[in-house]
Amino acid sequence: MKTLTDKQYLDRIQAAILLRQQGYYDQATHVIRDLMSVRPTESSVWHQAGQIATATGDAEGAVTGFGQSLKLLKEHGALATHALQFQASALGYGQSLMRLGRFSEAWPYFESGRLHVSWSPWPATEYWDGTVTSIPSLLVQSEGGYGDIFMFMRWLPLLKSQPGVGRVGLMIFKGLGDFCDWKALGVDEIYRTDLDKIPFGRWQYSTSIMSLGACFGMRDWTDRPDPDFGEDVFPTRALRTDRGRVFKLGFCWRAEENSSPIKTKSLDVDTAAEIARFVSDQWERDERDDTKLVICSLSPEKKDLYNSEPFIQPPGLAYEPGSMESWRDTAYYLLSMDYVLTVDTAVGHLCGVLGVPSLVLVPRGGCWRFGPEDNVVHPWYGPHCRLYRQPKVLEWDAAGIAARVTEKIDAAAA
Repeated sequence: MKTLTDKQYLDRIQAAILLRQQGYYDQATHVIRDLMSVRPTESSVWHQAGQIATATGDAEGAVTGFGQSLKLLKEHGALATHALQFQASALGYGQSLMRLGRFSEAWPYFESGRLHVSWSPWPATEYWDGTVTSIPSLLVQSEGGYGDIFMFMRWLPLLKSQPGVGRVGLMIFKGLGDFCDWKALGVDEIYRTDLDKIPFGRWQYSTSIMSLGACFGMRDWTDRPDPDFGEDVFPTRALRTDRGRVFKLGFCWRAEENSSPIKTKSLDVDTAAEIARFVSDQWERDERDDTKLVICSLSPEKKDLYNSEPFIQPPGLAYEPGSMESWRDTAYYLLSMDYVLTVDTAVGHLCGVLGVPSLVLVPRGGCWRFGPEDNVVHPWYGPHCRLYRQPKVLEWDAAGIAARVTEKIDAAAA
C-alpha cells in the first residue's frame, strides 16, 4: 500500500479491531504494520498496537503503542475512530506503566483515562485527588467490579489518618453492604447503590475507590498498605471440624466476561474437568488414604454472571450454591477451604484479602494488576497468593496447571 483514503484507512483499522477482539492477534498485527507503513502519524493505529501488545502480554510494547498514540493525538489530532480515543489511550498508557510498577508516572494517565468515563464526581461535590488537605466530608464512590473493591479498600482506614479529613462516606455495590464492618475501616456512612439515597449537598468532596492509590501517592509495588481484615472488620467463626480428614480444594474456573467476544480468563468446562481429574488422580496415586480430597466449585450457576449458554458444572466438582448466596457467605466459604485454584476474578482478590492460600491463573495478556510477566507472587497480597502464567496466548495447559496445584496443596496439606 502506498496511499490510503480516509475511508480505506478507517475500514482497515476496523478490520484490525475485529481481528484482535476475536483473538487473531498475528493477523491483526499484520494489518496494523501495513497501516503504520502508510500512515505512521495516525494515532489510532498506534493505539491498536498498544491493545494487541496488552492482549499478548508485551508490556513494553503496550507502553510504546499507547505512548505514541498520545503523542500523535496532541500533535495531529485523529480521525473519528473513537469518541474517547484520548482517554482510552491515556488509560491504556497508565495501566501499561502500572504493570511495570511505574506508578508515579502512571497515576495521572490512569486518572484522566477514567474520569467521566467509568466514574464521575458525585453531583455538588468537588473532585478530591489527594492534594486538598482540609476535607470536612468525603464520599468514596464504587467503581469497577467486586474485585476492584476488595483490592482498593485497603486504603479506607488511612483516610481518617489524613490531617483535615472529617466524615467519610462510602457508596458501595449493594451486594457488599453487609460484607464486613465498614465502620471498623473508618467509614461513617454507607450507601448501597440502587437502594439508598444520598442526601444532596451532604458531601463536599468525592473520589473513586480506585483513585485512592493515586490520592495517597503510591510509587511502586511495595508502596501500598496490606489489607486490614482483623476480627473487628470481618469476625471469623468456627467453620470446620473435619480438617485433617478432608482436604477441600476450592476451584473457581469461570469469570464474568460478558463484554468480550472471546473468554480470555475463563476455562472451558472440558479443561476445568481435566484439571480436576488430574489433581484427583495424583491425590490417589500419593495414597492419601487417611485424607479425602473434595474439589468444590466456586463458580455459581447464575446466568447474569456469564450471559451465555446454559451453565454446566464440570464433572468431579462438588457444588454447594447455598454457601455463595452473598459475598459474606462466599468469604466464609473461602475460609473453609484448605486451598483455592481460581481464574482472574473477584474470588482471587477475596482470597488475597482474607489470607486464603491460593493459585490464580493469569492469562498471557493478564491484567496490569498482576505486574510484570516474571511475577509469581501476587503483588497486591503476598506469598499466600501465587500466580500461574499462561504459557501461550489463549491456550491453557491443564496438565501443567494440575501439576502446580498438586505441588501447592502438598505444601498446604503438610
